[in-house]
Amino acid sequence: MYFVYYGNQIIGYKLCKVDTLYEAKELAIHFMNKGYREVYVSQEIPMKITFNVEFTRG
Repeated sequence: MYFVYYGNQIIGYKLCKVDTLYEAKELAIHFMNKGYREVYVSQEIPMKITFNVEFTRG
Protein backbone atom coordinates (compact mmCIF):
# COMPACT_ATOMS: atom_id res chain seq x y z
CA MET A 1 0.00 0.00 0.00
CA TYR A 2 1.34 3.42 -0.96
CA PHE A 3 0.35 6.96 -0.08
CA VAL A 4 0.59 9.97 -2.35
CA TYR A 5 0.17 13.30 -0.65
CA TYR A 6 0.44 16.72 -2.17
CA GLY A 7 0.47 20.28 -0.91
CA ASN A 8 -2.64 22.42 -0.89
CA GLN A 9 -2.38 26.04 0.25
CA ILE A 10 -5.77 26.13 1.94
CA ILE A 11 -6.05 22.75 3.67
CA GLY A 12 -2.42 21.69 4.04
CA TYR A 13 -2.00 18.27 2.44
CA LYS A 14 -4.36 15.93 0.64
CA LEU A 15 -3.78 12.20 0.84
CA CYS A 16 -4.46 9.47 -1.73
CA LYS A 17 -4.03 5.75 -1.08
CA VAL A 18 -3.12 3.33 -3.90
CA ASP A 19 -2.18 -0.34 -4.09
CA THR A 20 0.95 -0.43 -6.26
CA LEU A 21 4.09 1.62 -6.67
CA TYR A 22 3.30 2.07 -10.37
CA GLU A 23 -0.06 3.67 -9.53
CA ALA A 24 1.62 5.90 -6.95
CA LYS A 25 4.20 7.11 -9.47
CA GLU A 26 1.53 7.77 -12.10
CA LEU A 27 -0.56 9.73 -9.59
CA ALA A 28 2.47 11.75 -8.47
CA ILE A 29 3.28 12.62 -12.09
CA HIS A 30 -0.36 13.60 -12.65
CA PHE A 31 -0.31 16.02 -9.70
CA MET A 32 3.05 17.48 -10.75
CA ASN A 33 1.68 18.08 -14.24
CA LYS A 34 -1.31 19.88 -12.67
CA GLY A 35 1.11 22.33 -11.05
CA TYR A 36 1.55 21.02 -7.52
CA ARG A 37 5.12 21.61 -6.39
CA GLU A 38 5.10 19.38 -3.31
CA VAL A 39 4.16 15.79 -4.14
CA TYR A 40 5.35 12.91 -1.95
CA VAL A 41 5.11 9.13 -2.23
CA SER A 42 5.48 6.95 0.85
CA GLN A 43 5.03 3.27 1.59
CA GLU A 44 2.85 1.93 4.37
CA ILE A 45 4.90 -0.15 6.79
CA PRO A 46 2.70 -2.41 8.91
CA MET A 47 3.98 -3.03 12.40
CA LYS A 48 2.82 -4.54 15.64
CA ILE A 49 3.07 -2.48 18.77
CA THR A 50 2.60 -4.05 22.18
CA PHE A 51 2.54 -2.30 25.50
CA ASN A 52 1.96 -3.26 29.10
CA VAL A 53 -0.20 -1.33 31.52
CA GLU A 54 0.17 -1.71 35.25
CA PHE A 55 -2.50 -0.50 37.68
CA THR A 56 -1.68 0.16 41.31
CA ARG A 57 -3.97 1.02 44.18
CA GLY A 58 -2.80 3.83 46.28
